Amino acid sequence: MKFSLVVPTIGRPADLQRFIDALRSQASERIDLRDVELLVVDQSGESATAELLQRQQTPFVIRHLPMDGRGASRARNFGWSFARGEILTFPDDDCHYPPGLLDQILTRFENPQLDALMVQVEHLGRQDQAAGLVTPANVLFRCVESGFFVRRARAGEVRYDERMGIGAASPWNSDEGPDLLLRLIDQGLRIDYAPELVIHHPDPLQTLDQRLQERCFKYSRGRVYLLRKHHFPAQVILHTLIRSLGGSLLMAATARPYWARYYWNSFLGKTLGLLGGTNAPPQEISSPLTQEGGLT
Repeated sequence: MKFSLVVPTIGRPADLQRFIDALRSQASERIDLRDVELLVVDQSGESATAELLQRQQTPFVIRHLPMDGRGASRARNFGWSFARGEILTFPDDDCHYPPGLLDQILTRFENPQLDALMVQVEHLGRQDQAAGLVTPANVLFRCVESGFFVRRARAGEVRYDERMGIGAASPWNSDEGPDLLLRLIDQGLRIDYAPELVIHHPDPLQTLDQRLQERCFKYSRGRVYLLRKHHFPAQVILHTLIRSLGGSLLMAATARPYWARYYWNSFLGKTLGLLGGTNAPPQEISSPLTQEGGLT
């Protein structure tokens, strides 16, 4: 088994169907889809996802993994414990792969020195356009969770911290990806960044509504929690606070009230993030490191 794809989902069968359809296009001379498994971690508590998966006829294995509770990091860890593939990845249910992506990923992993790879994901934040190693200095600009590929055996016991990420019970609803990468780097793993490889994803800024404002606040709160957890210099934290406050003032001065509120929410969230992160344990996980079918 070459690839394990762990997809958390909560009641978005149409998006999941698009992902499955795009996954069919990954077949190539080197990619036999029988060497791919799709692990769908279903947190919806409803039947729509199970019914959708039962209708699929695919060359790759699909496993439906219902899970109680919510949280993207919990779902990724749960699916991780069932994974059997050599290369593990965590696509969002609303993203999809361009044809040939897995073939290109496999080419990169022909380098035995490479432990993990980050690729670019459309429309998700300010992502670096220069290739190279992922380091603590650039991880915030080279990491989107759905663009992460790792040799499963080399990750050891490092997992997503379930205190962080969308749907977490804590206030720290973002940056579980950079947190994971920083801990893998601490373990000595080499992680490359390849921005020329791009995963398709819808633009979250297409709908300027209250939900986007709330998400900005939650994500910003998680950002400064991450910075404190990993002991980033005070000037880095100050810079991110000033950037959001300055953005709010600029938008207000140029009569763009929605964006003035957006950056103000970012500033408030980051300020509250200062309350967390000190002396935080490396990770909190609820799933066993391996389950049925998983490899030690």
